[in-house]
Amino acid sequence: MNNDIDDGENQWDNVFASYPSAQRLQRYHSTKKVVTFNKVLGVDLDGRDPKATDYCGCGNCQPMNNSVEAFCCAEILRASTSAAENYSKFSHDSCLCENETIKNVVENLTELKLFIDTCKWLGNQEDDEIDLLTKNYRFALYKKLTLLIHGPKQANERLPLPSCLVSFVRSTYPDEDEEYVGFLDY
Repeated sequence: MNNDIDDGENQWDNVFASYPSAQRLQRYHSTKKVVTFNKVLGVDLDGRDPKATDYCGCGNCQPMNNSVEAFCCAEILRASTSAAENYSKFSHDSCLCENETIKNVVENLTELKLFIDTCKWLGNQEDDEIDLLTKNYRFALYKKLTLLIHGPKQANERLPLPSCLVSFVRSTYPDEDEEYVGFLDY
């Protein structure tokens, strides 16, 4: 349990399927350290331009917000980390997004809403009347996909998802202004 941050916000708020609070995002941006080491690939992506997609081997990657999330599912196949090994159970010929399990997880809105409700219940969140927005769906899907691929993780064990998978989630539940937060290592 992390007791060094006490800003009146319960540490379990927003850990599950709800979107991070404005207070948490503001705190993150004010203390933000630039993270360039990608734990999935096991390499530092410091020199990689997140807006360029020349690293893409599947054809579905899109420009990202920062270099740590600018990687492709094709690169994962060549990595030797334990996080990369978790992706091996989702065989794919050209892109991870074409795996039927992954597609079903992303595209099934009824199941996604049930996941959000379950996570709120498990986290004892009291806001039953939350107005779900596409950003909540995206955030919940990132959590759900991480759980599916890597199994349960602590809040401080965050792992980025490949650009192609993030792009698939974003295209399924788009932001009307196309403003996305990107991977936050908080």
